[in-house]
Amino acid sequence: MAQLERIFASFREGGPPTGSAYDPTDPDTYEYFVQAMIRDARDYEASVLAPKRDYATKLYYGLLPRLDGDATGWSDTYYVEDPNATYEQVLGSDADSANRSTYVSTDVRDAVMMMLPALVRCFAAQENPVYLVPRTPQDDPKALEGTKFVNYTFWNDNPGFLVLYGAFKDALTVKTGFVKWWTDDHRTIKRKTFTHISPMQIQMIVTEDQTARVYKQGQLNPLTGAYDQVVIQYEES
Repeated sequence: MAQLERIFASFREGGPPTGSAYDPTDPDTYEYFVQAMIRDARDYEASVLAPKRDYATKLYYGLLPRLDGDATGWSDTYYVEDPNATYEQVLGSDADSANRSTYVSTDVRDAVMMMLPALVRCFAAQENPVYLVPRTPQDDPKALEGTKFVNYTFWNDNPGFLVLYGAFKDALTVKTGFVKWWTDDHRTIKRKTFTHISPMQIQMIVTEDQTARVYKQGQLNPLTGAYDQVVIQYEES
């Protein structure tokens, strides 16, 4: 806890409303310190990280260095809204914009685009960029199966290449590349309608999929021994 107090300023401004020290078993102190961490994280994001990302983004799009001779390097009034806008459109319609050069330096963007293929190739060029290591020899089959499952999920169930490309490009451009992941257990309910289907065929369909069940059943034709219409409902993950 002492380390957190040195990192987060809110901890040094005073303790919880009760005046007691941090106690994980006390909901009041626990809630106070968690909220303090959230506040300080937001303040750090807005005051430290956001300006640096804005500055790095201007460098990437060629809006910096400035061409008006300003030694300070950049202005808070410049924002990257349209990367395809001309330099005069970015600066605004001032009196000197007509005589200002429209040359844009793209050295930063050129360096980023040059490094991206090599970074993506480190992961995308090999068949299995992720390997699960077994703890015992008996876990070898499970580790191999898990490795195939993880890589299949990354490359096929998700846009793996685009995920890597986006994360590396953000890291090179604004110094931080995030990848958000989660699991979704939601299942979609679907229904299929079958006509002139026999009870044996219905049983085969239900047996093949454990989530399948008869949702609606029509009339049984005694001559053909088949139902005129049957609706099968099943879950699709």
